[in-house]
This record gives sequence, structure tokens and C-alpha cells, in this order.
Amino acid sequence: MEWTSSQVDVKEVKSALLKITHVRDVHDLRIGSIMSEYISLSCHIAIDKTVGHNTVLYEAQKLLHNQFSIEHSTYKSNAVTKAALYT
Repeated sequence: MEWTSSQVDVKEVKSALLKITHVRDVHDLRIGSIMSEYISLSCHIAIDKTVGHNTVLYEAQKLLHNQFSIEHSTYKSNAVTKAALYT
């Protein structure tokens, strides 16, 4: 896999993910392509610990597919409190 962002703007993807309710941070974001047509994403997402992460990850997958045509996404999610992000 080639980890490139030639087809998708990484900053735009990160911004869109951060707009999902309960997403507190997105980092280690990588976007790549297999055979130049199959776009894949990998990232870490910090999610507010007051909500189930499956709901947020489902919303992320739906957004990535519909808005950016990203067919495969892999996440490492961390439950965090808002205060934990600033310590």
C-alpha cells in the first residue's frame, strides 16, 4: 500500500472527522491507496468516554465513505474525558 494523500486532502478529512459529535481528537491519520482506486484510511480517534465508541466509529465510516469515497478504514479509539486532552 502506498500511504499518499494525492486523491484525498488529509486536512479536510481530519476536519470532517473532528466535526463528528463526541470526537475530541484525531491523530496519526494516514490515507493510502491500493491499485490507485481503492482508498484506505488509518487513524487514532479520541472519543468522549460518555458515549459508546461503536456509534462514533459507525458515523466516521459512513462519513468517510459518503464524502471522500474511502472504502476501508481502521481506527484505534481511545475513550477520554475533556480534561484529559489538556493535561
